[in-house]
Amino acid sequence: MPLLEGIRIALTAIRAHKLRSALVMLGNVIAVASIIAVVSIVDGMNAYVQEKVFEQGSGLLAVQRVDEMKILTDLDAFMETIYNPPLTLDDRDWLRERLVNASVVGANRRVREDVTRGAERLRGVPIQGFTADYPYWQQIDLAAGRHFTEFETEHSRAVAVIGHRIAQDLFPGQDPLGRRLRIGGRPYTVIGVATEKGRVLGEDEDTFAAIPITKVLKHYGRHGRDLTIQAKALDLDHMPALEEELQAAMRQRHRLRPGDRDDFEVVGSATLQNLWGRIKSLLLSVLLLIVGISAVVAGIVIMNIMLVSVQERTREIGVRKAIGAREADILWQFLVEALTLSMIGGLIGILLGYQAAAGVAAFSPLPYAVRFWSVVLGLALAVTVGVGFGLYPARRAARLDPVEALRHE
Repeated sequence: MPLLEGIRIALTAIRAHKLRSALVMLGNVIAVASIIAVVSIVDGMNAYVQEKVFEQGSGLLAVQRVDEMKILTDLDAFMETIYNPPLTLDDRDWLRERLVNASVVGANRRVREDVTRGAERLRGVPIQGFTADYPYWQQIDLAAGRHFTEFETEHSRAVAVIGHRIAQDLFPGQDPLGRRLRIGGRPYTVIGVATEKGRVLGEDEDTFAAIPITKVLKHYGRHGRDLTIQAKALDLDHMPALEEELQAAMRQRHRLRPGDRDDFEVVGSATLQNLWGRIKSLLLSVLLLIVGISAVVAGIVIMNIMLVSVQERTREIGVRKAIGAREADILWQFLVEALTLSMIGGLIGILLGYQAAAGVAAFSPLPYAVRFWSVVLGLALAVTVGVGFGLYPARRAARLDPVEALRHE
């Protein structure tokens, strides 16, 4: 039987049994659309994280007491680090004099406090205590005003640079520069307002206040356990040298002997990228496993409904065999029918997958990221499901005895 003739017969059967055909195609539609949507979402997340997180931290290394990310990768190693000594501003000053591959060495400490002005209150606002050089390693662009100076940091002046949303919520319709607000009940003068940034990884980047780190240490303890030292490389080519230099300098600073484990953590964008790569691979594998399960379910539905179709068309098969049709012709007819249903479902799934990817891009910060290989994979899956699960019903139809088939009512 020619391929086109087989497709024509298959389309005729589809038109004759619209509901049954729709149920057969539904599984493939869902599986193919899911593949395209899943790959698009994961690739979109990857592009978003690369742009918003890793590129912003390019060339930056952080020295921390602990690396919280080790909870996900090596719990035993993380448990060892919780006994590491806290970092201090003296450590930062010591490193600043010795790191030749760093353009700037700063420090920050983060707390959360209520920010108020009059009766207005914003609860749990991230308060970042920075050294005065933070504009060189922290991306906080100003829409108005200025950053605080080294003099203001050394003398613990009560000045603050606030985020765009705080300016809107606490100073609606007013210029906040030179006005006062309270952070943790203490008065601060606003000297700068950051540009609007939106949300990154679900976190509001416009609700924050930056103040001199000396104020944070004064109010929350000079030996805060979450102080972080930041070192920015001269350029990306100096990153490996800076990492080695930073590790050696910290070991010298903490008087560690050869063989002693590091009692600090050096974390950079490469570390986070490796972690994200593992998370992305795991996420993609899990999601594709779910898609694979749905494809198997779709195949089982195709096989069952094709078996029902064979049962209903037993007499037709008997007539075709009686007038000279071979087993191969019957096998080919039912295989083409299953393949046609699968391919139609696959094509509809591709269209829905593109629409799902476009919807994710329209209603989330993730970019539109449909990959051609995901479309090819979806079509290949549709063909595999159609042929693989349509083969048994087709062989059963081909092996029917023509005499018994003609007697079937």
